[in-house]
Amino acid sequence: MALANGSSGYQYSTGNANEVLLFVQGTEVSKSAAATLTAAELLNGIVKCSGTTYTVTLPAGGDLDVSTSSYSAPVASARANSAFDFSVINTASGTVTVAVGASGWATGVGTLTLATGTSGMFRCRKTSDGNWTLYRLEIGRAHV
Repeated sequence: MALANGSSGYQYSTGNANEVLLFVQGTEVSKSAAATLTAAELLNGIVKCSGTTYTVTLPAGGDLDVSTSSYSAPVASARANSAFDFSVINTASGTVTVAVGASGWATGVGTLTLATGTSGMFRCRKTSDGNWTLYRLEIGRAHV
C-alpha cells in the first residue's frame, strides 16, 4: 500500500483507493487513579490506564461545545449526530470503568467496564448542544 505523496495534504474522494489514511495522534493520555477527563484528553483519542481498580469519568458534555480559559471549544462546530471515537487501554491490575456521570451525557450504551489486559473503543455522538451519548463499540479484546 503506497503512502500519499501529493503536496496538498489529505485527498478526499480524489485519492487513490490504496493510500493509507494518515492523521495526527498525540501521545496517549495516561491515568493511574480515578479522574475526570478534560475535553482535550478525551479528544486525544487514547486513554491508557494503569494502577488498580478505578473509574474514569467523561468531561461535562458542554465542555466539548464551549470555550474556557484553558482551551478553545474543541468541537464547537459539531452538529447533532456528529461523532468521534476514543479508546481506553487497561493495563491496570483491576477493572477500569468509564463513567458518564458528568452533566450533558445520556446513559452509556453497552458495557462500560474494562477488565485487566483489555481495551475498548467508544463512540461519542452529539444529540444536541451540550448533550452527548456514549456507545461501547467493541467489547474488551485482550492485548499482548
